[in-house]
Amino acid sequence: MSPEARLESLEIQNVVASSAVGQELDLESLSMDVDGAEFNPDNFPDSCIGPRNPEQRI
Repeated sequence: MSPEARLESLEIQNVVASSAVGQELDLESLSMDVDGAEFNPDNFPDSCIGPRNPEQRI
C-alpha cells in the first residue's frame, strides 16, 4: 500500500494528553463534578473528559 493510500484511509480514534498539576487529584470526585467526565479505574486508571456524543469525545 502506498503512503498516499494509507493517508486516505487514516482515521484518528483516540488522542491522549497529560499534564502535571503539582498535586494529587481525587479523580473519582472530579468525575462526579465535571460534566462529561468518566472515571472507571477497572478499565483505565485516569479520568476521561469529553462531550457526551462519542463522535466528539475529547
